[in-house]
Amino acid sequence: MTFLKRLFARQPDEQAMYIYARCGRCGTVVQSRIDLTHDLSQDFDAGGYFVRKGLVDARCFQRMEIELRFDRRRRVVAQQIQGGKFVSRDEWEAARNGADNT
Repeated sequence: MTFLKRLFARQPDEQAMYIYARCGRCGTVVQSRIDLTHDLSQDFDAGGYFVRKGLVDARCFQRMEIELRFDRRRRVVAQQIQGGKFVSRDEWEAARNGADNT
C-alpha cells in the first residue's frame, strides 16, 4: 500500500515557477506556470535561457505578453510584460479570494 501512496503522492514542483500578472485593461489577476525544464529556450547570443508567453484573463480576454530571461542556473535575471503588470503571489491570492475587485 505504501508503494501506491508514493506512486500517486504529489511531489514539490521544484522544476517550475509561477508568475502572476494583473491585466492592464480590467485588473483581473492571473497565474501561469513555467516549466523550467521544458518551457525555456536557450539563448545562444547572451547565454542562459528565455521564455515568451501569452497570458489571457477570463474577464476581458486581453492578451498580456511576458518575456523572462534566465541565467545558466535558470534564475530570473530580467522580466518584461506588455498589457499588464507583474504582481505578487499574495496579490493573486487576495484577488482569487475576492478581496480585490479592481
